[in-house]
Amino acid sequence: MTVSTTGATYNVILSARRTCMDATTQGTGMCANNAGSTAPLDETMSFAVTSGTTYYVGVSGAVGADGNYTLNLRIQ
Repeated sequence: MTVSTTGATYNVILSARRTCMDATTQGTGMCANNAGSTAPLDETMSFAVTSGTTYYVGVSGAVGADGNYTLNLRIQ
């Protein structure tokens, strides 16, 4: 699965987990915060998925930042 933002107006953090409230279910590739606080601010993460498994995707802001974005999800 590839998860990305476009048009972000703040420092975005993406994360994904198999169990919403359990950080230990966040696997390899299931977090992105590489862009920093200068443009471009969009993030992308890619990770393997298993058919029939639920994944929870979160979008937050570094150091409490907030703003606008469009979320894109693609399963290949």
